[in-house]
Amino acid sequence: MAVDRRSTKGKAMATMNRGFGALQRTLYRVSNGRIMGKTAGVPVLLLTVTGRRSGKRRTVPLVYWERDGAYVVSASAAGMWLPMWYRNLEADPRVEVQVGARRFTSTAHLADAAESLELWAVTESLNKRFADYRESLDHDIPMVVLNPDA
Repeated sequence: MAVDRRSTKGKAMATMNRGFGALQRTLYRVSNGRIMGKTAGVPVLLLTVTGRRSGKRRTVPLVYWERDGAYVVSASAAGMWLPMWYRNLEADPRVEVQVGARRFTSTAHLADAAESLELWAVTESLNKRFADYRESLDHDIPMVVLNPDA
């Protein structure tokens, strides 16, 4: 079941996620992804977005998979809620991405509902736990495709 981000449990989970995310970001950056470059056996990238209200750059570690030279990520927040980074992407799709030692800019493509279902099916196949995420949410899981800018 999805957790209300404003509830006591939701606030505690968000605080833990921020702390773990900060550790993962730091170790990933200094090691170029050799440390903390996988979560649950799935590769991780760093996505940097611009805050829609603050204008601040924010970086989040996300699991991904590759498709035709692009990187596919899901806005699932581990089945808890729609993550803020996705809301920021809706306002400004220009992002920075780090995959291992490789860094590039991208204009994120927010998949439509039909494409999201197709992409989520592949994401679910990466780890059994991912299949539970969709069941715990009251909305479809948005999917994002990150193509490196030319």
